Amino acid sequence: MKRTLIQQSGHITDIVEPGDEFDVYTGPGAKLKWVDAPDEVTLDWKMEFNEWIPNHNHVDPLQARVIGYGDQGSQMARLYDDVKAGLFGEDAKKGKFFRAIESVKTEAAEKYGEIEIDPETGKPWDPYQPWEHNDLIPAWWTRQEAEAEYPSLSIDKQYQTYVKYMVEGDGCKWDNAETEPLLPREEKDEDYN
Repeated sequence: MKRTLIQQSGHITDIVEPGDEFDVYTGPGAKLKWVDAPDEVTLDWKMEFNEWIPNHNHVDPLQARVIGYGDQGSQMARLYDDVKAGLFGEDAKKGKFFRAIESVKTEAAEKYGEIEIDPETGKPWDPYQPWEHNDLIPAWWTRQEAEAEYPSLSIDKQYQTYVKYMVEGDGCKWDNAETEPLLPREEKDEDYN
């Protein structure tokens, strides 16, 4: 067993052998706490509702696309080059801008699946979003402790979504450290620039 110093968010700041802990404030509003962890724990692990998530590496597929598109200046430069080359209508699909955007959408769909649509709002959403622990509900609390302290969680949409997809479901299928992130198109070798 190891001892880990975790932030209220659930992220690990230090891993030590039992007995090697140093003093931290543990009173009301404490931001850090020492907790037990398995021997194989690494800094990539995260705690949510007093449960360890090994190799936590959540990817929001919508944000991954935004990163893949690259900075706005690069996007505008591609679009300018396409307009200057006279690529309009169907020919625009052969241009730098279209090819870069389409490659991001394709790569993101292959790695993370299609972007989910919230059935209530019709807008893109991430049902696999990790719970954002904070001062009110630190990561070292169990779900039972949080629900006892805040009964309104029983009707909180974000909490209910977290429970449905991450606790009762199988969790996010692409949350693992082996998934390579999308690179901005200007960092790829292909001719997008």
